[in-house]
Amino acid sequence: ETEMKCVAGLFTAILIWACIGNMEDGLKTNDASVEGEWNGVRSVEKDTPLCHAESRACVRYDAIVVLGGGPQGRDGLPPLWVRRRLDAAVELDLCCTKNEERESSLRFITTSLGSAHAPNARDRDGFPISEAQASADYLMSKGIARERIFQEAASWDTIGNAFFTRQLHTSIRGWTRLLVVTSDFHLARSRAIFEWIFSLPPYAPAEYQRAKGYVLGFVGVDDGGVPGVTERMDKEAKSLSNIMKMAEDDDMVSMGQVHEWMYREHEAYASGKKIERLQDKTEKATYGG
Repeated sequence: ETEMKCVAGLFTAILIWACIGNMEDGLKTNDASVEGEWNGVRSVEKDTPLCHAESRACVRYDAIVVLGGGPQGRDGLPPLWVRRRLDAAVELDLCCTKNEERESSLRFITTSLGSAHAPNARDRDGFPISEAQASADYLMSKGIARERIFQEAASWDTIGNAFFTRQLHTSIRGWTRLLVVTSDFHLARSRAIFEWIFSLPPYAPAEYQRAKGYVLGFVGVDDGGVPGVTERMDKEAKSLSNIMKMAEDDDMVSMGQVHEWMYREHEAYASGKKIERLQDKTEKATYGG
């Protein structure tokens, strides 16, 4: 997440930074080794080795992480400097498919819910458009398949970018080879943050020793005064039935499998999917609508 505004027409160079981390749970601190850094990049093919044979991004990395940098504009596009980051990511992918018939295996992680300094754009229905969604839409407009795009739409700054990228995606899926794309002006802070966050163990040592499994308790608060509660309970019953079926599905027995389903099929998380909004006013009232 950037904290600078770019003047229209000002050249913003692209930084590409590589982080390789050991994501195994344990007391040992992870290594977050940096094995490549290229700044001032105008052309990935000309200014980096990442388009050359075994140095190609799809050979060296599991995913490209494109950092957010501001809300979608009135033109429906991310800011210029963010588009340059996204264009670099697309170029990296094209280098992987050049002269080959098969599709690149690279994943793309787009980041940021928004910025604390600029309000999010809203869609025609009045719902906010996250920076991650705007970036995902841009990548899809450039031909990247939606199944290869994973949105990190929980963060408000660069620390959050790193934290939630790890928590929501890379640790769960075992993606330990990451290529982070941002702008030159964002380089030093981004690198410091990602090296820090991706080198941390999953728990502080004392807490880790006590972590033998979760113990859960639940409290249901009275529904008195809730509008449309009868209709909502009918909807909840149908959803519960679906959840029970999913919990028994042999293809949903790991966090990794649930993660894959969420970011490929669930309308609230998957790139290119649209949520079917509730139309019934009584039912919407239980959601605050």
